[in-house]
Amino acid sequence: QINVLQAKKKFEILDAMLSFMHAQYTFFQQGYSLLHELDPYMKKLATELDQLVIDSAVEKREMEHKHALIQQRTLLQDFSYDDSKVEFNVDAPNGVVMEGYLFKRASNAFKTWNRRWFSIQNSQLVYQKKLK
Repeated sequence: QINVLQAKKKFEILDAMLSFMHAQYTFFQQGYSLLHELDPYMKKLATELDQLVIDSAVEKREMEHKHALIQQRTLLQDFSYDDSKVEFNVDAPNGVVMEGYLFKRASNAFKTWNRRWFSIQNSQLVYQKKLK
C-alpha cells in the first residue's frame, strides 16, 4: 500500500512540473508576440536616438567653440584699452590728461581688487572717489 502511494506521488510531482513548464512557455510566448509587434517602433526609436546623439555632439562642439571665442575675445579686451573707459584730451589747459578705470588693491585685511576711477592731471596720478 505504501509503495503504491509513493509511486502515485512521483506521477503527481511530474504532472505538476509539466504544467508549470507549459505555463512558463505560454507566458514567454505571449511576451515574444507582444514585443514582436513593437519591433518596428523600437527600430525607429533607435535610429532617432542615434540622430539625437549626433546632434547633441555637434551642438556641444559648437558651444565649446563659441566659449573659446568668447574667452579669447575677453582676453584681448582685457589687454587693450576701451575707448569708453579712457579719454585722451590733448587740448587740456594743463597738458595731456588721461582718465579711466584702473584696479586698485584694497587696504583692508582681505586685500581685494576694486575698480576705481583715476586721472592724470599735471603729470600726477589722481584717484577720485566720486566721478565729477
